[in-house]
Amino acid sequence: MRTIYNGQNLQDFSFKAGKSWGILMRPNEPSATPQNDLFRQKLVNLLDLRHELCRLADRIEWQSLADQFGCLYAEAGRPGVPIRLMTGLHYLKHSFALSDEQVVNSWVENPYWQYFCGAEYFCHELPIDPSQMTRFRARLGAAGCEQLLALTIRAGLATQSVQPASFKQVTVDTTVQEKAVAFPIDARLYHKTRVALVRVARRHRIEHRQSYTRKGKAHKKYEFGVKVSLTTTQRDHFIVGAASLPGNPYDGHTLQSALAQVKRLTGTAPEHCFVDRGYKGHAIKTTAVPIPGQKRGITRALRRAIKRRNAIEPIIGHLKNDGLLGRNFLKGATGDAMNVILAAAGHNLRIILRKLRLSWLYCLRALLGVLAIPKPLCAST
Repeated sequence: MRTIYNGQNLQDFSFKAGKSWGILMRPNEPSATPQNDLFRQKLVNLLDLRHELCRLADRIEWQSLADQFGCLYAEAGRPGVPIRLMTGLHYLKHSFALSDEQVVNSWVENPYWQYFCGAEYFCHELPIDPSQMTRFRARLGAAGCEQLLALTIRAGLATQSVQPASFKQVTVDTTVQEKAVAFPIDARLYHKTRVALVRVARRHRIEHRQSYTRKGKAHKKYEFGVKVSLTTTQRDHFIVGAASLPGNPYDGHTLQSALAQVKRLTGTAPEHCFVDRGYKGHAIKTTAVPIPGQKRGITRALRRAIKRRNAIEPIIGHLKNDGLLGRNFLKGATGDAMNVILAAAGHNLRIILRKLRLSWLYCLRALLGVLAIPKPLCAST
């Protein structure tokens, strides 16, 4: 059975399986055993199922991922790793800003992570080799990563972290996703020489009037990257669109594809899209796109919404500091596209986890408040 996504066959996005990494058979998703193990306890009997990761795991449509990504595997060959385990590891990686090695090693130590990825019993061994995550991403491609982002949006609706009405008003902005590469340009070589000279001077206690520590962009470790587009809801700050823009195109020319991605992931066409002045000349007719500084047809409510457009800036900051958008270690243009989409999925999961965590705390505080109410004193006669 073939799965069609975005007008294309998902098999077109798979890597050349039989040439370099070997043919993998479609994995069998583990099912719950009716009987208990004599020497092991099930995770459901050990964990607090009110934990946010346990509650989130029950609200993600894992079976849909297994059905959609199953076509990327062959009918015969070496058995593959369960798709829920692979996708769950990627969700955890981008939610907590970890590398492939870190998320695999932490999975062994954290029983909640194991439950989130579909394990029935606590496992004391590494689930996979970290290099398998690279090969799994190569199978998915950018289209498969969009499916992971769409699943976080549906999970946000299931947990009421985002409302369906929020999809009608979105904010679009662009930023730079820096690449973890550095070429030996002249400015960088001069900077390395300056650092070495300052270090030698301090070692010999030679005073210098100026060390030129703040030397422009030469001090940055990662200065090469690609422009990316991000689309968030105006109300809930949920990311409903993310894409890389190689070639540094004009912002106004990228708005049509950004809005099309929102409709593809959410099923709702935005009614209003708020952008900065760099999107002038967008030629969008189906969605109202008010520009800051525009006077004609701007009501008081629209004026407040335009001012709220700046709320996307801290979201970009969180993606770079709390997520993996600040440094992209994935290879090539395909790696740029996958990293920004997975970083957006991690941002949505952090919002959902915070929502689930706070909702339980609010219920606990309300219960403790009821129990702490003192009994009224009886009136003396």
